[in-house]
Amino acid sequence: MTEDFERIGATPEQRQQLEPLYRRFLTDFYAIQRDASARLDASLKRLYDDLCEQVSPDQGDVMKALVEERLRQRQIKKTSNLRKETQP
Repeated sequence: MTEDFERIGATPEQRQQLEPLYRRFLTDFYAIQRDASARLDASLKRLYDDLCEQVSPDQGDVMKALVEERLRQRQIKKTSNLRKETQP
């Protein structure tokens, strides 16, 4: 936002008018991102369930560990993104 304001040479008055528009966009963006992330997690879990029906129990154990690792990595990324959302 600040970079955009600087690049267009926005006056202080224009910045005051434009800032709420950016804030609205960011609110929408983060809501879409949270929704997509939740859907992706559910899809990954469903994939694990489906795959485990097709492989041996030992392979299923390996697959479970892989999926859990991916979900942990996604959780770390979500936490990082949440911090970005709450920054002014």
